[in-house]
Amino acid sequence: MSALPDKRLGHWEALVVLLAERGPSPELHAACAGLRAASADRPLAARSVDVLIKRALATGR
Repeated sequence: MSALPDKRLGHWEALVVLLAERGPSPELHAACAGLRAASADRPLAARSVDVLIKRALATGR
């Protein structure tokens, strides 16, 4: 994942969704952390980011 420089909020969202299809993994958790960091300065996005991450982490169970 680090091979893709300067990921933006939309990039992280897509990455989380794609990785969630494979189930829980260190890469999914890293992408979730990246998504949270990318949305840290966007308070209006925080709620939708939390929902997306919750769904992504629940997908593989």
